[in-house]
Amino acid sequence: MARVIGRIFRGLRKTLKWVAVLVVTVLTIVLAVVLGYVFGWHSQPAPAKTASDALSVSPQEAIMKPTPSTPSESPMKDRLIEARAMMRYGNDRSLAAARAFFLIEEIPASQLEEAFIEACALVPLSSLERESVARMILRRWSRFDPAAAFAACFERVHSKRDSGFFLHSVQMGLAYEPLLIFSERDPWAAFEAWKEYAATRDVGYADTARFLLSGVFKKWVERDFDSAVAVYETLEPKFAKYALRGLVDAPVEHRDRVLEILENKGDAEALASARERIITRMARHGQAEKAVEWLEGFEMDDATRATLEEKLAEDWAWNEPQKAAAWVLSSADDRTRPSRIETIVDRWAEWEANRAGEWLGQMVDAYGAQADLGVREFARAIARNDPETSLEWLAIIQDDEIRKRGARRVGMEFARGIVEGAEEMVERSELSERDREALLKGMKER
Repeated sequence: MARVIGRIFRGLRKTLKWVAVLVVTVLTIVLAVVLGYVFGWHSQPAPAKTASDALSVSPQEAIMKPTPSTPSESPMKDRLIEARAMMRYGNDRSLAAARAFFLIEEIPASQLEEAFIEACALVPLSSLERESVARMILRRWSRFDPAAAFAACFERVHSKRDSGFFLHSVQMGLAYEPLLIFSERDPWAAFEAWKEYAATRDVGYADTARFLLSGVFKKWVERDFDSAVAVYETLEPKFAKYALRGLVDAPVEHRDRVLEILENKGDAEALASARERIITRMARHGQAEKAVEWLEGFEMDDATRATLEEKLAEDWAWNEPQKAAAWVLSSADDRTRPSRIETIVDRWAEWEANRAGEWLGQMVDAYGAQADLGVREFARAIARNDPETSLEWLAIIQDDEIRKRGARRVGMEFARGIVEGAEEMVERSELSERDREALLKGMKER
């Protein structure tokens, strides 16, 4: 009995011990809370929300809301600076671009000229052609007055230091889109504006002014076929070539009528140029096999056909080099095969060097020296990334002159790519002394 009572008392002592611990803990917490309020240790309430914080919007929605205007000597300049900043806002570029678009769309039509002038002043001439805000202004302005927007590209874009080719290129680059919109509305007036502003600035070493003409005639022939063709026939040859591009870029029904007119006139050069333009566009838009069928439907002399076949293969090889190679070599002879192999390698090696090299090795085995031009091009293409292999390919070229010219080109690539230890590689190579000298000379020329 005594033993039982002893156990009960020991159990009570343990229980009372834990009760005491619990009571002390509760009292400690209560005391801490009281002291916190007495001495200001409690959590502070959240600060009052600002007007912008009170808006129930997400950060994405907040970007799209106009920011309060701040006092400035030039509110227009502030708007454009914000638009430019939005184009680089965070990682969500599409949303930021929409915000920039919103800022430009708010500009009244009567102030778009002022906005364009201000946008041109924000960046140096070297960046203006790529200036997205200036282009957005021109695009909006063109909806209201495309003639004025086009003219502004020449009248409002200036440079105190540069009045030559660079300024010319920037002006033409900005003017392209306004001129297209202008041509959709009134192609004749757009052509007259082109003559006044672009043709008068045409320079012999650049084709940008003539390039603009292609867009005018593409829109014109869709709207008024007869007048577009009539004006085309009055143009100087240097301009007619580019106008013809626009005529044959039009929908198929207009394009075929243009070809028929050229064929009836017996203008073989223009006809060949038009056909080349057509197959080039088809190949670049994934319709190379359709272009082959289209080309085979015409009668032409062997030289013209060979030229067009090589041009088609050149553009086809960007997307499907193996198919292009099989097709263009199927009709090749000893005279045309070297340049056709070179054309395929030139396109293929730039983005798939290993497979291009395997194919070229097969051409060397099959045709020997007829693959020399292709080998020369391949050696140049891989020179920066795989210089030693490049030298090995150079060494197998059979024609001495082709190999020498190839060595010089590889040397220039070594210099551009800053290939380390190039001189030692050249000394270890199997190239002749003459070819080594040509390569080292090329390294100095770049």
